[in-house]
Amino acid sequence: MSPTLTIFPLLVLSSHTSICPRLLSNVSLTDEGDKWSWSLDSNGLFSVSGLRTCLVQNNQTAAATVYSWNRWIPLKVNFLVWRLNLNRLSTRVSLLRRGVQVPSALCELCRDEEESTEDVFCTCPFTQKVWDGIARWCRLPAIYFFFLAWVINYHVHVLGSKVWKQLIYSGLSNNDLVYLVE
Repeated sequence: MSPTLTIFPLLVLSSHTSICPRLLSNVSLTDEGDKWSWSLDSNGLFSVSGLRTCLVQNNQTAAATVYSWNRWIPLKVNFLVWRLNLNRLSTRVSLLRRGVQVPSALCELCRDEEESTEDVFCTCPFTQKVWDGIARWCRLPAIYFFFLAWVINYHVHVLGSKVWKQLIYSGLSNNDLVYLVE
């Protein structure tokens, strides 16, 4: 081993040992038990909703990533739509990007396009049949989605009461509605 390689770790260690006492000079230790405190909330307790409120108030999140959970639909469906909103679903394209071996990037349903989130929820002909079935079931005009944001926010633009919009949202979010396809 060369002398340079053995001296380098000692130099790094000596620089850290000189910094450590300065960093700890203002720390006072007591015999009390340790506890966590969340300084962004008045009660000192952490909550996801408190963090979200803080992020939204301080414009620390893009509008596209803000997702309103719906209490009317199952948690697994809310989770699916939240991940859809973040474009974090495990499609064939995203799996290939992460280095996971898949037989093909093509959509299993149509074999026309690569299986991306947009394909699965917007452009796949099979998906379009599902949206047609949902539209007929809800007595809505035909639904055409070209972007994920349109899928997630469609319920906002539907005419009707808040309850009706919640029902539409539930229908659009529920991935168990595949049975509507004829």
